[in-house]
Amino acid sequence: MEQEIDLRPYLQALLRQWRVLLGVALVALVAAAGLTLAQPRISSATATVLIEPVSSQVVLDPRFTERDTAQVTNAVTRRQALIDLAESPVLEARVIAALGSDEFEPGELLQKVTVGASSDLLELSVTDQDPAEAARLAELWGQEYERLVAELYA
Repeated sequence: MEQEIDLRPYLQALLRQWRVLLGVALVALVAAAGLTLAQPRISSATATVLIEPVSSQVVLDPRFTERDTAQVTNAVTRRQALIDLAESPVLEARVIAALGSDEFEPGELLQKVTVGASSDLLELSVTDQDPAEAARLAELWGQEYERLVAELYA
């Protein structure tokens, strides 16, 4: 034989303590709102750079010796080098110099930047509390990256 569960005593106990339950819910709501408002707002801006694959090939005169093929940079290692270059302290120093201020210590600006690569697109994301500053840094980071790559690979 099945037994029925009577929930009425439990519901009556909850209804008797409605003020306590409402008070706990309000305190939790106020605490959550306070914590949310106390958190610093972080904005993010992204600059996207295209990594163009090499479209030229150098053919040497047969009189010249060629390097071992294992030592020649292939497309995968070149792509990884370009990604690593986007996160390098050298690029950070160039961006700090382009800013023309002593606002950032070495390594500080690099912590604000994350680099992601999907296919041949390189995404440079900068986070900052000020949205305008994040956008300015992302744009400058992308410009300095393009200049550095052009100097190194041109």
